[in-house]
Amino acid sequence: MSTQRTASERLDFLRNYVKILDSQFTFPGSQFKFGIDPLLNIIPGIGSYSGLILGMIFIVLAHMQGVSGKVKVLMFRNSIIDFLLGSLPVAGYFTDFFYKSNEKNLRLLEEHILDEKHGGSGWSLILLFLFICLVIFFLALAFFICVLKYIYSLL
Repeated sequence: MSTQRTASERLDFLRNYVKILDSQFTFPGSQFKFGIDPLLNIIPGIGSYSGLILGMIFIVLAHMQGVSGKVKVLMFRNSIIDFLLGSLPVAGYFTDFFYKSNEKNLRLLEEHILDEKHGGSGWSLILLFLFICLVIFFLALAFFICVLKYIYSLL
């Protein structure tokens, strides 16, 4: 008896994993679904990190499915956005219920496997991300210098 799972079984496993994270439960009297990811965010200090780690586990599992570099970059982007939104004081608790990065990542995976979309290495997206990070860094540095000059002028 073979212990290897078929591609369909692996995809079903990932669908169940995402359901637990993002849509396992329903608010009573509504059709709004949520999973354990936003519930973990309630735990101070580790909630956002646990959601990020669970999202990264999904990306590793998708990598094992053989997804393209572009899909992994897009999935990483979704997980980072979810982490950053979840890290916002007070508002982060609510955004975790609405921004479901794991469901977005599952859609990317399904589109890649079933519809053969999102091929490529993803290097253009990585370079764009690095460029945006550099721009943000230099804007923050310029702001910091302006604040220091202002404080110095008051002395």
